[in-house]
Amino acid sequence: MKKFLLSFFAFASVLFMSSCGDVYKTEIVKEGVDLFTDYVTAAADSWTYFGNEGELGCLIYQDFEFPEISNKVMDEGLVTVYFCAREQEGNDFVDRDHPLPYVFTVENERHQVISQNIRYAVERGFLRVIVEWSDSKTYLQDDMQFKVCIMSPGK
Repeated sequence: MKKFLLSFFAFASVLFMSSCGDVYKTEIVKEGVDLFTDYVTAAADSWTYFGNEGELGCLIYQDFEFPEISNKVMDEGLVTVYFCAREQEGNDFVDRDHPLPYVFTVENERHQVISQNIRYAVERGFLRVIVEWSDSKTYLQDDMQFKVCIMSPGK
């Protein structure tokens, strides 16, 4: 019984103390967001190879020009990228958009399960899509489609 009363008193104290203190209000600095969305395809034969196969840092990448990625977007906005995948679910195929970074398992030529990491980097004016594998090797890719969302604060 004492443990119950002690626990109840501790819970009540925490609840009371959490309601004390400053009240914070949300301040809207700018209203609205300008949203730009586009789809890009990373062609199978357009990957640039970086690093030495078998060594850490070995990866492939493709660059895409996006003049919409301005200084304002870099300073106050947001760029987010999704990997558009067509996946089999039972007898049906389902289109899914996976936010990057997206890590999933694949089987290499030696039938070992490794992880594949798709991520991105942005700089003013361009987007880089990067693919790397946990065994630090590179593998041929099919065409891959990505959805790019660029959000800039409103006026």
